[in-house]
Amino acid sequence: GAPMIYYGDEVGLWGANDPDDRKPMVWADLEYEPETTNPDQSARPADAVEPDLDLFRHYQRLIAIRKAHPALLHGTQRILLSDDASGVVAFRREEGASRAVVALTNASHSVQADLPGLAGSCWRDELTGETFAPEDRRLSVSVPPHGARMLVPCDS
Repeated sequence: GAPMIYYGDEVGLWGANDPDDRKPMVWADLEYEPETTNPDQSARPADAVEPDLDLFRHYQRLIAIRKAHPALLHGTQRILLSDDASGVVAFRREEGASRAVVALTNASHSVQADLPGLAGSCWRDELTGETFAPEDRRLSVSVPPHGARMLVPCDS
């Protein structure tokens, strides 16, 4: 499906409770006074108002990965693993010859994902560059805490 990014997510823009759900967009070429009050006007520690450029570059990288693999743009989707107890979900996407597998966890610790039905000699994580080899059409990968693996065949 289409990724949904609410305006400002890509630069770490934050807000609070209504009516301060979102602040105006923060731009790198402007200077802002530090935030020193909460929405109810109570004092708070000073917080710099500036875009998080590392986070912005991360979003740019995710977009580039998605554009590079047609399966991530338009592919059919099939759930490979959904385990509430360990907090991991994995799905496979395919579009023509393009294939990708995404594994995600919301756990605060690494989670082992045992992914069935993956043929081929090598899968590469587009986020880290690590490679993994399936055994007997199963691929076992460790998904980092609150993290993901975005796997594509090594020859793609």
